[in-house]
Amino acid sequence: MKKKISVSVRCNKCGNKLDVAKVDWNWENAVQYQFFCRNCHYNIDITITGKVKKEK
Repeated sequence: MKKKISVSVRCNKCGNKLDVAKVDWNWENAVQYQFFCRNCHYNIDITITGKVKKEK
């Protein structure tokens, strides 16, 4: 199941709030995204993890 989610990212170097990105997100697997801070030119790696289904 794929859906688009909005992610707001804050730079962990200068604290600048980056654009809210619409990213493709899958329930099963983690997605790696790279954001670029326009303020201090710092690359931010974000990993969005999928939901883990609990076994019963």
